[in-house]
Amino acid sequence: MALALLAGDGLVVDATVGVLRRVGLVDREGPVVSMHRLVQTVLRERLSATERDGWAVRVLELLERALPDPEDHLRWPEFELLLPHVDAAIEHAVVPLAVSARLLNQTGIYLIETARYKTARANLQRALTIKEAVYGPDHPEVAITLTNLGVVQQALGDNETARATLQRALTIFEAVYGPDHPHTRIVRNYLQEIGGPQ
Repeated sequence: MALALLAGDGLVVDATVGVLRRVGLVDREGPVVSMHRLVQTVLRERLSATERDGWAVRVLELLERALPDPEDHLRWPEFELLLPHVDAAIEHAVVPLAVSARLLNQTGIYLIETARYKTARANLQRALTIKEAVYGPDHPEVAITLTNLGVVQQALGDNETARATLQRALTIFEAVYGPDHPHTRIVRNYLQEIGGPQ
């Protein structure tokens, strides 16, 4: 809580970053503050396992709030800056967390939008694995990621796999929301595009 209050005061943030720069712990270039990997490693090693896990969760939650809408093209430069931080934060998460899956799903959408399909597929497959572990195989959150995964599989030319993935998403959405829900209709439209069942 104290950190959140301090972060909201620009003067305090500037003063704090100034002190950290003077002692060589961080660098600042415009609004971007960076810390050398060696300093990160030393700080991380000094934390207990419980403290590391707690900070990993906090960082993931902060990134989730900071990530812009991946389909907002005007904010892509901001998304691009945060992308490596999302990857690093997820690597430090010890247990599968719903927030990790949501971040992987969001970055997957962004990577689809920016035509990085293979990386998008990898992120979405990781998101799917986590969501199935957290929510179970027939949850709407699983179907959301299945839909995005089916889109990227189709973009990569793997229509057969895309069809099976989208059919699974459709089955979940129909069971949970019914045939006329917007999610159900969107998946049905994707299936029509690749000649799947409707």
